[in-house]
Amino acid sequence: MLRILLFLILAVAATAQDPTERERALQNKLVAVCCWNESIAFHRSDTALQMRLELRQLIDQGRTDAEILGWFKTKYTGRVLMEPEGTKSAVAYALPVAAVAIGLFLVILLLRRWTRATPAPA
Repeated sequence: MLRILLFLILAVAATAQDPTERERALQNKLVAVCCWNESIAFHRSDTALQMRLELRQLIDQGRTDAEILGWFKTKYTGRVLMEPEGTKSAVAYALPVAAVAIGLFLVILLLRRWTRATPAPA
């Protein structure tokens, strides 16, 4: 019970302060590990709140952005980042564009076939 009360006090203290621009930018780069689908900046769960508290502590310790993101990656794996790193990021952005281009090409191809004049029966 004491642990829950302490957590609530820390939560109220953390939400009482508006996050700085740097803190908000870092929050937007991290995914809440409870459901892996929303940034901790907006997610309203105990896990996201705990992650925001950890983030604030790391900022207060004077760590750089790269160190903070590395710390979260070490603790929660690389999946904690909103955007994948390296070639995974390029694939994540290129794949939808390629799918739309292929789909558009197929639609144009089908429309051309359907609109061709059919020869009169002999």
